[in-house]
Amino acid sequence: MKVKNIWKNIEKIEEIERSGKPDGIEEKMVEMVSNEPNWEEVLNYVVSEEGMDPWQIDIVKLANAFASFIQRLGEMDFKIPAKLIIIAAILLRLKVEVLMYEEEEEETIELENIEEMKIDIDLSKIPDIQAPIKR
Repeated sequence: MKVKNIWKNIEKIEEIERSGKPDGIEEKMVEMVSNEPNWEEVLNYVVSEEGMDPWQIDIVKLANAFASFIQRLGEMDFKIPAKLIIIAAILLRLKVEVLMYEEEEEETIELENIEEMKIDIDLSKIPDIQAPIKR
């Protein structure tokens, strides 16, 4: 039993070395998942690992980076806590809203670029408006 665990650990180490990931990332991920982090800690970790500016976070990039984080946890054979799944769902929802807003913005711009239509109307054919009769 112990031999199998040792071989699994050796295989993981070799896989990490082959992947070329910097040292310490896996350890941070292990520590983070085992300490049951809150959503702020997880997002801070993902933002810092991706080198994002905390004051100018691109939701689409953050959602993609978090999905990558979850995938790496799965590759390391971790059970993914429900909190992380909720965070992923919220980020994906925000990503959809951002992308939908951008699409609506593009449609609005296209409508604004349409030139006004010139319609010739003979005003003499339009009847005059009469004031309503008092009762």
